Amino acid sequence: MFIYTSIFGAMSSYFYLSTFNFLSIILPHTFCNYMGIPPLDFLTNQYGQYSLGTRLFIGTLHILGVIGFLYGTQLYSIDITMSPCTRWKT
Repeated sequence: MFIYTSIFGAMSSYFYLSTFNFLSIILPHTFCNYMGIPPLDFLTNQYGQYSLGTRLFIGTLHILGVIGFLYGTQLYSIDITMSPCTRWKT
């Protein structure tokens, strides 16, 4: 839970510093509260409910999701070194 919260805090800081908009932190926070912590019970297969193929498929989707998120945030990142006052002057 601590790691998940730390990652979410870093992500929220990144979103806010990229947009200087509070809505960019409120909406992801609301979404994460609704969805909860991602279930990783497929890793242990404690109850024998997942076959090896299913476990590999779910794990691959999780990894692709993380890679897609990291790639997506790099595509839409903006220069955060500018202050909000100088950013909007044209």
